[in-house]
Amino acid sequence: MQKMMIFLAVLGMLFPSVISGTVNEIPREESRIVTILTYHNFSDIPTDNDMTITTSAFEKQLRGLKEKGYTAISMRDLINYAEYGNELPEKPFLITIDDGYESNYLMAYEILKKLEMPAVISVVGWSVGKKTRLDGSTPITPHFSWESAKKMYRSGLIEIQNHSYDMHSTPFDSVDFNPTGRYGVLSVPTETENMYRQNLKDDMNKNKQLIEENVGNKNVLFCYPYGLKNEISEDVAKQLGFKITLTTRKGVNYIRPGDSLFSLNRITVYENTTAESLDSYIKDQSVVVRKKQLTK
Repeated sequence: MQKMMIFLAVLGMLFPSVISGTVNEIPREESRIVTILTYHNFSDIPTDNDMTITTSAFEKQLRGLKEKGYTAISMRDLINYAEYGNELPEKPFLITIDDGYESNYLMAYEILKKLEMPAVISVVGWSVGKKTRLDGSTPITPHFSWESAKKMYRSGLIEIQNHSYDMHSTPFDSVDFNPTGRYGVLSVPTETENMYRQNLKDDMNKNKQLIEENVGNKNVLFCYPYGLKNEISEDVAKQLGFKITLTTRKGVNYIRPGDSLFSLNRITVYENTTAESLDSYIKDQSVVVRKKQLTK
């Protein structure tokens, strides 16, 4: 028995993955390139807004990716892969839609149902169900209601997640709507670090509670407004139990079981984006990312 224990100890030092069996030690070649697509608003006709695409373009892009061998995965699929090593398809992609516009429910949701593709829609808490700013008179692009959010979630295809309660603003917004001049979740000069942490926590948690109470799904993803983040915001998100944070940094993600799902890259999709151009970009980036990771 003593000889066996010595043998196992030596084996553990030479080949730790044999002894520990942890997901962090799964070989790099068993990882996946995960592409995350970003959408915002939808329309039946072309507009001059880069963040709004037609429903026909949306459906064509998704059908095209499917024809090229890509498989739409859910947020839960990604988490289960990272945390437990569950299988992912060979060419997985995650559809994310930011802001919670009414067109997400009236248009995009119908296409996603038809194609049987899951997606994540991240909402700004104060704007859910609103057609005006909080002053009640300044018009905004209409946003879907909590009732619509719940209906989408109950379909089994849509996860409603967090895009902040009231930090989707820029210094260029009117002082009436952004009195502190905050840019996304970044700090402002008048805040100490403790104040900043508390303000972040209060905002993230307020929307988290609204989502869980009004929709019923667990809020585990935080989508950074404008993609802006820092070490403190990542730390606060972790403390609040978020499992995924999303940026707007362009790129694909090289993920293996055990890896963090914080600060993930995404690809913003436009009206003129094609499945062919996405496929070409993903392939090019996959080669670059794999080379970088394999040298670590």
